[in-house]
Amino acid sequence: MDYHLLSKDLSPRAQARLNAVGVGVAVLCVLALAGVAFGLYRTGELDAARWQIFAHLATWKFLSIGLWNTVRVAFADLVFSMVLGAVIAVAQTSRRGVFRLAGGAYAELFRAVPTLLMILFCFFGLPLLGLDVTPFWAIVFGSGLYNSAVLSNIFKSGIQTVDRGQSEAGYSLGLPRRDVMAGIVWPQALRRMRPSIVAQCVVLFKDSSLGFIIGYEEVLRRSQEIGTFTSSSLQPYFVGGCIYIAVIYLLRRFTGQGGERVDELSA
Repeated sequence: MDYHLLSKDLSPRAQARLNAVGVGVAVLCVLALAGVAFGLYRTGELDAARWQIFAHLATWKFLSIGLWNTVRVAFADLVFSMVLGAVIAVAQTSRRGVFRLAGGAYAELFRAVPTLLMILFCFFGLPLLGLDVTPFWAIVFGSGLYNSAVLSNIFKSGIQTVDRGQSEAGYSLGLPRRDVMAGIVWPQALRRMRPSIVAQCVVLFKDSSLGFIIGYEEVLRRSQEIGTFTSSSLQPYFVGGCIYIAVIYLLRRFTGQGGERVDELSA
């Protein structure tokens, strides 16, 4: 949420207090970071020798493979979650009670189950049923079941924000429900849901790190392997964290600018 949206309707005195609180929080954060940096310096964690591994191109090639695996599994998870979430959302907004009941039950069930538990079930449980599941697909299916449940509620909320009169107008013209949803309801709902969808995409991307538990070679796993090789875990995990921060920042920038362009074209 934009800071200016919170402060534009405040009185001058309230704005001054809000600014003072912001400055105070910023100062505390800087002091905390300085304290952490000083502690790391005293313990030798900032010594150049501990970071020397990252001066080699082979290290970054090793991490780049993990980043590619992370992006690959996150993209597959996103497609699976978006498609399944849209289907569940349509079921939740259906005129038929049995579909609404089934869609609501799915959303409530899989939102309540931890993502890691679903990944472990897919990886260890599905082979017991005769299904050969790789770590990649265990993450996609396990994380996708949870994220599709969350996205279905986001989609449902977006659909419900569209003026009912617009869909009724479509029905009065003889359009089937499929055309009304695809041509009238969904385009408007998606624009309104964009911030929530982007936020869930960030969660989905970070959840890919749970593949570390089942041996999937993503960024976190590769960072741990570098730490094992160098007998120093802090530096590889720090670099891995910076990679996640950079990718998520780019994701937010790209989706934000892309969404604004779509809004301008559709205005």
